[in-house]
Amino acid sequence: MKKVLFLILGLLIFVSMFSRTVTFAAIDWPPFTGPTLDNYGFHSEISIAAMKKMGYEVKIEFVPWQRALNMVRSGKYDGLFTIYYSDERAQYYAFTDVVSTSNLVFFKKKGKDIPNNYKTFEDLKKYTFGVVRGYKNTDEFDKADYLMKENANNSEENLKKLIFGRIDILVDSKETILDLLNKKYQDFVGTLDIINPPLQTFNVYNAFSKAIPDYKKLVEDFNKGLQMIKKDGTYDKILKKHGMK
Repeated sequence: MKKVLFLILGLLIFVSMFSRTVTFAAIDWPPFTGPTLDNYGFHSEISIAAMKKMGYEVKIEFVPWQRALNMVRSGKYDGLFTIYYSDERAQYYAFTDVVSTSNLVFFKKKGKDIPNNYKTFEDLKKYTFGVVRGYKNTDEFDKADYLMKENANNSEENLKKLIFGRIDILVDSKETILDLLNKKYQDFVGTLDIINPPLQTFNVYNAFSKAIPDYKKLVEDFNKGLQMIKKDGTYDKILKKHGMK
């Protein structure tokens, strides 16, 4: 009888280990993540599939970016979707393998007298840039204190500022802004130009809070699940379904 009880107890412990609910913070950053997107966006769907492959349940809370960073850093949320790597962030967040990529560019209104093919940021210092509060751009751009930068809570807020002339240059993911234009601001499709050269192509990761005790296990399991869904074709199917491949 005791052996049976020990076996049942062991089984319950084993099951509980693999039915852990992991809570992620995410932002409204289409087409990567968003509360109104199909399966919360392609990046979210990939991430959920990877976690479920390893037996986890996933809960997503959509919050502004700076709050997401703070809540995950403190351990109030387990992890965070869609984050760029930096050495500073790695002090507080444990990064997964690469989940997706993002092309960071400058947008301007078509016909706006802003030089294309600029050589240095000095060429653009008389213009006002729209950035999202707490976003990591490039080191050079983020350290350029001589540039005029106006903060917004999210990408859509900045897009509206650019459309209505409240900023001169929008700094964001090309994929995000084009998706917003095509889905929510169709009247303004074709009214914006990308300023060359692009800033950078970023790898986009997920990260887990180093404030929670099992963050190393979560990173390891996520990476295993990600490799599994790449191997069985799920990853590519998700990208194709969302028009990303």
